[in-house]
Amino acid sequence: MNHVLKGFCRQLASGVGLAIVAVIPALLFAGVPSAVAQTESVVTLRTPPLIADPTGSLRCVALNLTDRPIGITAQIITDDGNNVTDFIRTFWQDEGGTVLAEVISASFHNQAARYCLITVRGGTKGDIAGLLVKYDSLDNPIVQRRAR
Repeated sequence: MNHVLKGFCRQLASGVGLAIVAVIPALLFAGVPSAVAQTESVVTLRTPPLIADPTGSLRCVALNLTDRPIGITAQIITDDGNNVTDFIRTFWQDEGGTVLAEVISASFHNQAARYCLITVRGGTKGDIAGLLVKYDSLDNPIVQRRAR
């Protein structure tokens, strides 16, 4: 699994997709596919905290390790639990958009940002790999924390 996470960190470091997508606040939960029933299990993963760089960003990556349609949300939150996510991008395993591959969320220039909170619907903690990555002002990854 480490090689998968390193690959995604390299992708994030290159800034792939982060500069071309704008976030609409109503889309913060867009990572939850409608195929996931409301009665299915809900589990959460959270990273240890990182102190955000005032000129950089914090990014949360949630990777679906299965080929099943599970719901995934990834939020950047503050110490008191406020969602300060500025951006979300989803990648799909299939062309129909029913099986999530990964969700990336980011918070830019927000010194209150601290944690990544990942919610999984219809799956288990073992179905997801999650990372919180701190970037400097030049978009270089500085440090990461794994979600548990």
